Amino acid sequence: MTGDMYVRGEKKEFFTEVEWASKKGNEEVATLLSDDFQSYWTFPNLMGDELAKKSPLTVIYTTEFDMYRKSAVELRDLLSKHSRLLDFAILPGTDHASYSIYSTRRSNTWFNDFSRVCAKYLL
Repeated sequence: MTGDMYVRGEKKEFFTEVEWASKKGNEEVATLLSDDFQSYWTFPNLMGDELAKKSPLTVIYTTEFDMYRKSAVELRDLLSKHSRLLDFAILPGTDHASYSIYSTRRSNTWFNDFSRVCAKYLL
């Protein structure tokens, strides 16, 4: 999980249709992962400034219709504030894990961006 938005008591209006549709499942997953909804181990967006300053350099990718997009943006903002963000992208026209179904429209976008990140930061 990237953020605590599904368990912090947000009203329905806060969520997109996709996020709201996945809310119950995400609440159940969060409960299985931890009974401590203030844990940065479960929700990295809660790590706070001191820990964010010590975080490794990070690449965050999400998709336009991802139920975790808002959480990824929150984490992006926290890490960027402390110069710990290498790269961030919201892949347009795709949804959560669309890259794992190779025939999905634009799955190649994820692989191309992943290759670019590897070439830029790992090679």
